[in-house]
Amino acid sequence: MANENEFRILLVENDEAVRTALEDFLCMRGFDVTSASSASSAIRHIREETVSFDLVLSDLTLPENGLEILRFVAQRHKDTPVVVMTSFATLDAAIDSIRQGAFDYITKPFKFAQIEVLLNKVAERKKLIHDNAKLSERVQSLYTRLDMLKDNRDKVDRFMRETSEKLESQAEKLDNCLSLLQRMLLQSR
Repeated sequence: MANENEFRILLVENDEAVRTALEDFLCMRGFDVTSASSASSAIRHIREETVSFDLVLSDLTLPENGLEILRFVAQRHKDTPVVVMTSFATLDAAIDSIRQGAFDYITKPFKFAQIEVLLNKVAERKKLIHDNAKLSERVQSLYTRLDMLKDNRDKVDRFMRETSEKLESQAEKLDNCLSLLQRMLLQSR
């Protein structure tokens, strides 16, 4: 997976064995992992962090309401994907969490290969968001340059019109002078 070292993951799981296994798996792959065992602890971590997490991986069936984390992240860090983990028995709750904004869900028990696929999806999403932001900046830059070119074109057009008007006026004056000179020459003969 590309750019793993740039990934910051908040892992929220109240089952210590699952949390430790997942944390070890993620850390072995070079991710920066912060663990929490409750929704309130996870929310505290999110509030205290100066840099947002790239992924929140949260158990849905915490002793507290696991959806609190989803709602909090959606309000404060809407670009941070939240993936909920749930048992098969609460699959309806997982689907409901997708409706409420979760990026994805994974059912327990899961295999680490499923987590790997999920991480690749999140990495691809992060890359697409980054690429989209770069393209948006480029398009905005091009629009700015286009506006400048239009302004310059308008200035050049205005200059050309004014210069043409002045030249016509001067040409008219010159014609008048030449006519006057011709008459004067004719009269002097």
